Amino acid sequence: MEKLVNIDFLVISYFVGMFVDWVFQWQWQAVNKSKWSKGDNKLLSFCAVYSHSGIYALLTTIITLYLIKDWSKLCLIFWTLFISHAIIDTRMPVKWIMRFKGMTWEQIYDYQNYGFMHIGIDHRLHEIVLLGLAMFV
Repeated sequence: MEKLVNIDFLVISYFVGMFVDWVFQWQWQAVNKSKWSKGDNKLLSFCAVYSHSGIYALLTTIITLYLIKDWSKLCLIFWTLFISHAIIDTRMPVKWIMRFKGMTWEQIYDYQNYGFMHIGIDHRLHEIVLLGLAMFV
C-alpha cells in the first residue's frame, strides 16, 4: 500500500519550521507583519511579512531537504511555504476564523486575553500547509 503522506518530511519540516519561525523572526517583523488595517503603514507590513516569510521558507526548505536528502521538490516546497506563510502571517485568515467562530472585533483585537487564539489558529494553519505538502513530496 502506498503511503498517504511522507512522514519523514512532515515530522522534520514541522520541527524545523517551528524553530525557524520563532528563532529567525526579528522583533520588527513580528510587530509589523500583521498591520493591514486602515491607517496602518502597509509598506512596512509588506516588508515585514515578506522578509519573514522568505527567511522562513528558505531556511525551512533547505534544512528539511538536506535532512531527508531529497532535493527533487525544492521549488514546490519553497514557494508553497513562502506564499502560505505570507498569507497566514498577515493574520487575515486568523481573524476570519475568529469571526467565523462568533468572536467580536473587540475580542479579536484584545491580544492580552485572546492572543493565545491568534497563535493557536496561526499554527494550525501552518500545520495544515505542511500536511498538504507531505502528500505531494
